[in-house]
Amino acid sequence: MKRLFLSVFLSLIIIFALISGAYLLRPTNININIDKLQNVKSEQRVLLIQGSWGKDKGQFGIDESGWLPGPMSLASDANDNVFLLDQLNSRVQIFSDRGQLIDVLKIDNTTYEDIAIDDDGFIYLLDPVENRLVRKFNRHGKIIRTYRIASEVQPISGLLLSDNKVYVEVAHKKLYSVGTNLKASRTSDQKKPELTGRPGEDFTTEAEINSNGEVNAEIKGHYPIDAIKITGSANVYSIISINSDNDENLYITLNTAKTDAQFDQNKDRLLGLVIGPDGLVNKKFSASNDYYTSHFRKITVSSNGTIFQMQTTKKGVLVWRW
Repeated sequence: MKRLFLSVFLSLIIIFALISGAYLLRPTNININIDKLQNVKSEQRVLLIQGSWGKDKGQFGIDESGWLPGPMSLASDANDNVFLLDQLNSRVQIFSDRGQLIDVLKIDNTTYEDIAIDDDGFIYLLDPVENRLVRKFNRHGKIIRTYRIASEVQPISGLLLSDNKVYVEVAHKKLYSVGTNLKASRTSDQKKPELTGRPGEDFTTEAEINSNGEVNAEIKGHYPIDAIKITGSANVYSIISINSDNDENLYITLNTAKTDAQFDQNKDRLLGLVIGPDGLVNKKFSASNDYYTSHFRKITVSSNGTIFQMQTTKKGVLVWRW
């Protein structure tokens, strides 16, 4: 028994030493110059989904005069199925990883703006303005649970699921946990006054852009990188999205177009960086920032690291995959 106890004790010491060593070796203060990424592999995009405007299956609702003019958001699950929030037609349309329509989920109203999928396949929809709630649906369209959002939690800029908890993001600055009552508890109060970007799975991000167009991102949580600074001759005017995958890769999508006049469907104004847990950029991708209707969420990344972008045109909806 004494020998067994000693063996277990030594094993615990070794494990603790390995964990401590790994923590001490975590890359910090990463500096990425986007002018020096010529040798980084560029991911090629593929048109996955194409649907016209309309009410039939595979089509999407549009109301050019409305405050929710078209499909507002998309999400993906662990199988790379794509869920498109077609709220004007009161439904979520689900497409396979090959772009085939596999299911249509009827929903209860037209004022949802964001969507998220949990590990068990349940669908969460955010209504940030009209009814101020998050609803959980099963794959048959049944409402499983309703999460109310307190009136002081605003303006809401996103929906996040992490560790079986539901969060709403406020003004890209703070993260709030929402429950079934009328109150919401604040779980993260960011200190910097002007922040942007979205939280990712299992971590939160503080990111700001200075007057030189440089991006400073501070990662909080379990992600192995503590801080990233992105510089280069091409100024960054906004951060479109921040995501992560199961392999702890970080996905940052940057907007390099200063005004809407620069948006051109034939020119790529979005630059995506895939940053590994070692702090190195191992992939990059370019995308258009031209949209016919406004979106709540433009880009999502599956847990497998597949990147999806929803884009609207005069003819309908496109979904690109990298």
